[in-house]
Amino acid sequence: MNPLWILFVLPLLLFGAMLSPHEAMQAHLGADVVVSKESAMLTPAQLQAVETQSGQKLESKIVRLFSAKRGNVEVAKGVLLNRLMRTKNAVILYIFTPDLTLKAAEAVAFNEPPEYLPSSAWFDQFDDANSSRELRMGKDVTAITGATLSARSISDGARLAREIMRTLQP
Repeated sequence: MNPLWILFVLPLLLFGAMLSPHEAMQAHLGADVVVSKESAMLTPAQLQAVETQSGQKLESKIVRLFSAKRGNVEVAKGVLLNRLMRTKNAVILYIFTPDLTLKAAEAVAFNEPPEYLPSSAWFDQFDDANSSRELRMGKDVTAITGATLSARSISDGARLAREIMRTLQP
C-alpha cells in the first residue's frame, strides 16, 4: 500500500472534516429539513444600509443564502459569508430563524492553521442569540486567547449576517 495516503487522511482524523452548508443546516435544524440554495443581489441602498447598521464592510453585493423548510414551512435561513481571519479566508454559515434569532454559526471552510479555529464550545455561544444581542466581542461574545482575530471576525460576521437578513426580509 502506498504510504502517501496518510497525508490525506491524517488531517481529517486530527482536525475533523468541515460540514457543507446543507449538512450544517441539517445538523442544527434536524435531518428532516429540506435545504435549498439561492442567491440575492443587494441594491446599492441595501448594501449601504447593511454596512452602516453592522459597522462592517460587505465584500460583494451578491449574497449566498440557504433556506431550510420542514414541509411547506420555512424554519430557517442561512447566510454564507467569506471572512478574512488573519491572512486567509474562512467561510462561516450563520443560521437564522424567521424572527432573526441567530440559531447557530458554523465554519464550513477554514484556511488558517487549525489552532486558530475557535472550538465548537465557543461557537455554541451564538446558539439561539436573539435579535436584541449585539454580538460584539468582549460584550456578548467571549474572546479567545490565541484566536482573537478569528473570534472577532466571526462575531463581526454575525452582525453583518443579521443585517443582511433584516434587509432582505419581506
